[in-house]
Amino acid sequence: MADPLDTELAFSDDDEKPDRGQQIYKANRELMDSCDAVIANLTPFRGISADPGTVYEVGYMIGQGKPAFGFTLNSRRYRERTGSIGLDKLGHTIEDFEMSDNLMIEGGINDSGGQLVVAEQSSEHPFFSAELFRRCVQALAHA
Repeated sequence: MADPLDTELAFSDDDEKPDRGQQIYKANRELMDSCDAVIANLTPFRGISADPGTVYEVGYMIGQGKPAFGFTLNSRRYRERTGSIGLDKLGHTIEDFEMSDNLMIEGGINDSGGQLVVAEQSSEHPFFSAELFRRCVQALAHA
């Protein structure tokens, strides 16, 4: 099992921020390459949907033919979280497929042989649930 924080990178004072970011990306990609599956926390973060970096990681793993599992502590469906009745403030239609997140995220997880576990109630922590993580591990073990 790997975690994005498992890397121990050392930066010099001369490394510019974009170079540091690129090094972190490469280290995280190497971690993903070493894994057989992913369990991702897809709880909305800094917006109505999952963290874009985490979504990238899910897509990267699925693109390699590896199963993706995820969990979210937000039980509201994607469209409900937009606060919209169908259109965003620019007049664009907001998808309504009764899915927990954007159809590409949930559809990709399902198609990979994985599963998205959704909280039924609030967790002990606003961004993590040991119980939902445990359910993903169990689903992965049976996949």
